[in-house]
Amino acid sequence: MCFLRYIKLLVAALVGSLLIIFGLSNTETVVLKLLPENFERVGFVSGRYVLPIFLLVYLAMLTGIVFGIVYEFFRERKYRLKLRRKEKELRLLRKKIMELNSNNVAGDTEILNILDEIK
Repeated sequence: MCFLRYIKLLVAALVGSLLIIFGLSNTETVVLKLLPENFERVGFVSGRYVLPIFLLVYLAMLTGIVFGIVYEFFRERKYRLKLRRKEKELRLLRKKIMELNSNNVAGDTEILNILDEIK
């Protein structure tokens, strides 16, 4: 189990190193425009930002990861609800089995008592 932890740590260090190398090699700046120039003239807020290109790529990756997590959360919702219902049903069935077993034991003792009285 400890070996797997080291592998995860090694992969995380490798990915982190690659991201740092990518960031250091792509420091050129680009202009990010959120709105076309026509909208800027009409009176909208100017959406012009000067960013290093690696930061723009990191923001795009982060946005994709966040959207993926949110999508998976809602996609798996039906499975979580189904699991919750099945767990509740299982608890109720186990409780019913316990009740039936306890009633059965009480019934067995009654029968044994009646048989003892007959002797």
